[in-house]
Amino acid sequence: MTQILVGLLITLVTVGFGLISVHQLRGQRDRLRELPRAARAAGLIHSPIDTFGSTNHLFDLFTGAERSRAHNVCHRFGADGLLERVFDLELADVIEQDRTGLGRIDEAREHEVRIRHYSCAVLEVEALWPHLRIRPEGRFDKVVAGLGLRDIEFESEEFNRQFHVSCDDIRFASDFVDPQIMDLLVQSEGQLFVEVKGRWLLVAAELLPAPSVPGLLGFARRLKATTPAVLGELYPVLKQPEGLDGPR
Repeated sequence: MTQILVGLLITLVTVGFGLISVHQLRGQRDRLRELPRAARAAGLIHSPIDTFGSTNHLFDLFTGAERSRAHNVCHRFGADGLLERVFDLELADVIEQDRTGLGRIDEAREHEVRIRHYSCAVLEVEALWPHLRIRPEGRFDKVVAGLGLRDIEFESEEFNRQFHVSCDDIRFASDFVDPQIMDLLVQSEGQLFVEVKGRWLLVAAELLPAPSVPGLLGFARRLKATTPAVLGELYPVLKQPEGLDGPR
């Protein structure tokens, strides 16, 4: 009787996982079908593959993983003639697990690949900015682990509670994160990752439903438009488009 109950339990668990997998696959299929329509409605050109080398940007979010891949790229050129993109980002990390508990570095170690998915918007800016990172407090910890990046505090307690800020140039961080930028980011309730480096601005979130993807690009545009005017006086303004940060 016990063996029968155990067998029945295993069968129920297997069927349960199977139903979950089918539901997830159906959701992914529906999202892929909806995304081109959502892009067209927002005036974006959709491509299932990345022809821009989007992960060549040296953002910490991209370089913090062992492998990164961009796909489902939706793009347009803004009113200023600069490139705007929003895309799906897939990050892969290989995790070693010691199944013996003895710490042996041999065949006893198993490798598990962990996949993370994000929605990312990347905009060009007509400037060369230092490397600034604004991440949700307590999230994206792998990105900054071991980098020794200290949290920069600001006047807004709500902003400090939601976000961790680090920058290669503390003065730039103080100039960039003004009250208007803080108010805008607080509206996201600590769900967004923002990074600027060179002439590129990144806004990222955990993978969004297809109808919400253009909205992430819209938020990135709003963030870009909200950046303080003083940055144009303090940092180089570029008139000619340049390439990406370079190959990794």
